[in-house]
Amino acid sequence: MKTSIFKRLVALTLTLLLVVITVVPSFAVTAEQKAKYKTYVALGDSIASGYAIDGLDLEGLQDLSASDINLYEKDLSALTNNLDITGYTRAKGSYPDLVAKALDAKLYQYAWPAWRTDELRYMLEADYEGDEFDFMLSGPLDTATQKKLKKKTISAVKKADVVTIGIGCNNLLLQAVFEMLKVAYDYEEVEAGVKLRELIGEGNSLQEIAQDCITVAEVTGIVADVMNAAVTGLVDGVSMLLEDTQTIVKDVHALNSDATVLFVGYYNPLQKMRITDYDAIPFGTAFYALFDMLNLYLQVNASINDYIYVDVTDTEVMYEPCGIDLVEMAVDEGIFPLMGEGLTDIHPTKSGHAYMANQILAALPE
Repeated sequence: MKTSIFKRLVALTLTLLLVVITVVPSFAVTAEQKAKYKTYVALGDSIASGYAIDGLDLEGLQDLSASDINLYEKDLSALTNNLDITGYTRAKGSYPDLVAKALDAKLYQYAWPAWRTDELRYMLEADYEGDEFDFMLSGPLDTATQKKLKKKTISAVKKADVVTIGIGCNNLLLQAVFEMLKVAYDYEEVEAGVKLRELIGEGNSLQEIAQDCITVAEVTGIVADVMNAAVTGLVDGVSMLLEDTQTIVKDVHALNSDATVLFVGYYNPLQKMRITDYDAIPFGTAFYALFDMLNLYLQVNASINDYIYVDVTDTEVMYEPCGIDLVEMAVDEGIFPLMGEGLTDIHPTKSGHAYMANQILAALPE
């Protein structure tokens, strides 16, 4: 009897150890990797920038007025991380920070919240003209500042030993909101584009515009139509995004043919998105197929364009349950995408960033 109990305890202990070993970040690197990769450049959007890495402070959020509710991070410095127009900022605990620490490499974390492939191409290409939405989503950046960041980015890439690229979700979100706006307000193509630029120019985030479209749809009884439009926009956004991913890889190689280039794949950022509090399955799970298709494209083209695809499909995103009153207040301000009884954010948790760092290090050649 005692032997049986002892064996069960040993088995349980070993099981728990295996769980701990699986969950705790290892960041294992070899001496060869450390010697080879001394300078690391991380390019991308808010995910690569480590935006909101400190998570959501729900108690602090409850104390804020409605007009200030968007300052939901633990302190203002977390919100403004990487938003200082004097240059890019290293975000402690983000996957670029963790990779650089593991490699003992110098880090250039040249990523910016709300950037699309268009903004990144501008930073890498001498004559890229972009489109009518350039730098609108990421806040006001005057021409002089854009040129300064461009010079810094090109300089860093030229001396990099390893470059990671992680960008594209904002391309999809912009196209989805564009289609939602057309259906919610019965706009023609050109009219919707003008209106979207106007709303963004007034300081409205894409999340706020999307939430407004949903509110209008609820009143007019066309919620299903608007949500179908969002899906259509995401699908259209994919076709527009695919070519840009490969162009950016080629841009990096053109600046530095010796650098090891890794493209950080996509996870489903909408995985916890709900339309109502009573959804048995989050509506956002419907988008897994979309991001799987994007990842497959990256995998297929990796050998063709000489880069390494990094699978990060299991990245954990932020989600913290809270009182329904707080949720309604947040929805009214349009801060988050769509949610049920909880605050949801599309960015990785600290554990999510650690997982992404491990995936990059595991994919990095010796």
